[in-house]
Amino acid sequence: ISRLVDAASDETPLDPRLHRRALEIAGDVPKDKALERARLVYKDIALHVEDGRESDGRRVMFGRSGSRQAAFQYMMRELGVPVSLALVKNKLATPPLGKMSEVESYDNLVVHFDAGAEGSRWLTVRDKFAPYEYLPAELRGQPAIVLVAGAPRETTSASGATDGITFEGRASLRPDGSASVELVESFAGKVGISMRNVLDKVPEAQLHDFVEQRLIGRNLPGARVHDLKILNKDELGAPIMLQIHAEVPQLGRSQDRGVALAPLFSLHLAQLAALPERQTPLLIAASSHFEVRFEAAAPQSMKL
Repeated sequence: ISRLVDAASDETPLDPRLHRRALEIAGDVPKDKALERARLVYKDIALHVEDGRESDGRRVMFGRSGSRQAAFQYMMRELGVPVSLALVKNKLATPPLGKMSEVESYDNLVVHFDAGAEGSRWLTVRDKFAPYEYLPAELRGQPAIVLVAGAPRETTSASGATDGITFEGRASLRPDGSASVELVESFAGKVGISMRNVLDKVPEAQLHDFVEQRLIGRNLPGARVHDLKILNKDELGAPIMLQIHAEVPQLGRSQDRGVALAPLFSLHLAQLAALPERQTPLLIAASSHFEVRFEAAAPQSMKL
């Protein structure tokens, strides 16, 4: 840990050009509002820095490519806010066999800084679409070793966005089993980060086809998207939402007595445990949270 503390210390000289850039980013936010200044720096780096191999914060800012974490640390130093790195214990790590193997569970590096009266803050600065102050669920409320002189022990924040998907909408059934569907899909936390990454790579001309085939096709077979809006795409702190109007040719199955509606938005739990029984524990590394608030309205000519 002592060697890691030495390696984590940043003695890179401050560049006056980047100091002016840092002040431009901070704008009119006063010095005592370190939390707001950090948020503005984080947002600027997320918008302008692409993935790359450069690890020098100065070169990352000039070249607009490289380690976002290094750029964030450097720009915070330019603003006079001390930022450090911390090793955090993974909640899902295998229990240690002894003192020597205990350190192996501290396998995640996060950014930590003290915002004075606003308290300590923990965040990851790696993914382009991660919200400000985002920590993965397995790192929340966990022991941490701050890589500064003395290696103090801290505990990370226990709060954070829920990693999950919400389906909310309404289907207006017709006597033949077809339906008009208004649907809003919300992706939050880690799922929201993944969805923003995916949508960023889908060309605008292929967006409707992608939503039809990959997102709603599994739950609403044969659906045809007539209208699509993406909400909160650039607001990283909010769930990304897809607002969809679609026509479904056969939401219900016609029978002699009327229309039978199959279960919607079912979860295939068998994928999580395919064997009838196990002799060893099964570790599911990702959390899954689903909410479904969906209404199917039958035509007046039908009775439930």
